[in-house]
Parts: sequence; C-alpha cells; structure tokens
Amino acid sequence: MKKNIFVTVLTAIILGFCALAYAEEEHSPYVRVGLGTIRPNNTDKYSSKKNDGYFFSAGIGNKLEKSQGLDFRTEFEILHTKQDYTLKMPYFLETEGTASLIGGLGNLYMDFNLQTFLTPFLCLGIGIGHLTSTEVNANQETETTISGTLYQLGVGVKASFSKNLDTYIAASSVRLPESDSYFGGKIVHYSFGIIYSF
Repeated sequence: MKKNIFVTVLTAIILGFCALAYAEEEHSPYVRVGLGTIRPNNTDKYSSKKNDGYFFSAGIGNKLEKSQGLDFRTEFEILHTKQDYTLKMPYFLETEGTASLIGGLGNLYMDFNLQTFLTPFLCLGIGIGHLTSTEVNANQETETTISGTLYQLGVGVKASFSKNLDTYIAASSVRLPESDSYFGGKIVHYSFGIIYSF
C-alpha cells in the first residue's frame, strides 16, 4: 500500500512538471546522450566475481527556468546496461552469466544555478524496466526475465561551454525489479555525456 502511494505521488510530481515545462512559452528543448560504467549491488547468498559493465542512456527533455537559484528539467530517458558475471556456487561450482536491462524513465532534474559555468544537479526518476539474466551452468543455459517499476536517484555536475552545448558527469542509483539475478535489485552507474539545447 505504501509503495503504491509513493509511486503514485512521485509519478504525479514528474508528470506535473512535464506539463508545466511544455506549457511555458520560454522553455528550452534538448537532447542528451551518456555513456559510462556500472557497478552492481550483489545481495545474493553466494560470493561472486564482479565485472564492470557498460551503461548507455539517451533522453529528450525541456528546461524550465523558474528562478535565479533553481532551474528544472523534465526528461524522458531510455537506458540500457549489460554485464558479465561469475557466481561461485556451493561445492566449488561456478555459474557464468550475463545480465542486461532496458528501461524507460520519466526524470525530474533540479539544477542549482550558481551563476558559473558549473551547475550541480539532482535527478529523480520513475519508469518501467525489463531485466534479462542468462546463466550457463554445466553446459545448460537458463534465462530469467522480469519486468517492473524502476526508480532512479542521481547527482552530477554539468559544465556549459556554449549557449547550446553542455557536458556532464553523473552518478546514479537505479532500483531494479526484485529478482535472483546478479544485480541484486540495484545498480550504480557512473557516466559522462553531452546535452544539446535547441
């Protein structure tokens, strides 16, 4: 019950800011792409060999300038992650696997305008994700898929080099649907990207 209320409220807040951004006469549409690495949060009962994976993200959004000190951005994001891993099972058995995630999120960014070329930001997001885990054990391949709600919390800094072009670095935690996969329900990704405003 509490989870459903939280999802409903967060979704309403993000959709509200999206509607406000598109209703404003002075809004700035933009596109964003980012690449980076992910680190998994392994919460299963077996020890594992953690291999860093890759992270890709692309988004389209609008910037809404509301005050001198705080600006807002609303964005629709597509993300994809993939990672190989090894689980050490009981009795000296090992399982090789690959886990990948594809998802779509609605994000709300808060840009803290410091009146310099550097702008710290905070990101809150909610969406839907599809997780696929493929494991090979004793020459047998097992595939597990699960879909569910994604939550995102991120922080970062963007740097403005021109009126239309920004670069950024960010760290985000994405909460995944519960499953027995190597991700253990959450991943952390570190990324570098560019933002082009029209």
